[in-house]
Amino acid sequence: MSRVIRAKYTGGVLKPLDNLDLEEGELVSLIIRKKISAGIVEIVNELRKATPKIEDPVKILEELRR
Repeated sequence: MSRVIRAKYTGGVLKPLDNLDLEEGELVSLIIRKKISAGIVEIVNELRKATPKIEDPVKILEELRR
């Protein structure tokens, strides 16, 4: 199972801000990504950068409808 949780780095230790629902001693893998967006505008801008551009979305939708 994968999910995203928030954590704060304090005193050299990552401290979860969300419930982890893990067993004591359970091993997990982590992917660390710095939070770079503070608001909805920044989130939308990041999504626009990460999403490929479609030249003619209407044409593609019409073709899918057929």
